[in-house]
Amino acid sequence: LDVILNRLADTLEAQRELKSSFRSAMIYPAIVFVAMVIVLVIMIVFVVPRLAAMYASLNVELPTITKGMIAMSDFVSGYWYILLLLIGFAVVGFRIVSQSETGRDYITRLVFALPVFGRINRQKEITEFAGTLSLLVASAIPIVEALTIVSKVVQEPVFRRGILESAKYVERGNSLSEYMKSNKAFPPLLVSMASVGEETGQLDAALQRVADYFAGETARSVKGLSSALEPIILIILGGMVGLLIVSIITPIYKITNSIS
Repeated sequence: LDVILNRLADTLEAQRELKSSFRSAMIYPAIVFVAMVIVLVIMIVFVVPRLAAMYASLNVELPTITKGMIAMSDFVSGYWYILLLLIGFAVVGFRIVSQSETGRDYITRLVFALPVFGRINRQKEITEFAGTLSLLVASAIPIVEALTIVSKVVQEPVFRRGILESAKYVERGNSLSEYMKSNKAFPPLLVSMASVGEETGQLDAALQRVADYFAGETARSVKGLSSALEPIILIILGGMVGLLIVSIITPIYKITNSIS
């Protein structure tokens, strides 16, 4: 019992650290994104209208980029309440959709379909699946019952459905690895290790190795994502600032040339 409790504590701690590292990696991009939005709103709502009034009084021909910026500012200033309503409807709609099982599955599929985030979430799912199943098997819980329990840990609909189908397959007297081979939701490494574990009678140890491997892969992916996002965000931020500067400076440059 002590061994099982220690493994349970280790598994829960590993899962907590995995989720914490993912959240930590997303904090910086989220802060920068919010800051970008705030700066953009301030520029569009307060700065651009004053510049537009100044340009209008000088009767200067504005470049296309400046006209576009002024048009955007006029739209936001004139129809801000519509934008707020749309945002409100989107938030309420998201909450309504996420409350139903079908809606949650659809949102989860969208998240898992994302290029980088989907792969990280998939690795995290496999880590939690293998680690939890290993713990249940080590606790002498029947494999069919263990699979049914662990399916509740998984969020991705296809993977969850595959786990439940594997439980039915095993209940009919077949091996778990045989079903895994027929379902692409289970990665090859997991299939191979499950097969070895069944043959050697050490399925729990084999699954724990899989969990440890994918936990490491997830941690590396999260770290790589964090490192990759920083320059991308800086480039986007620099592009936005540059666009604003060009749209503001170009008319002033034309006015200066016309005066001289």
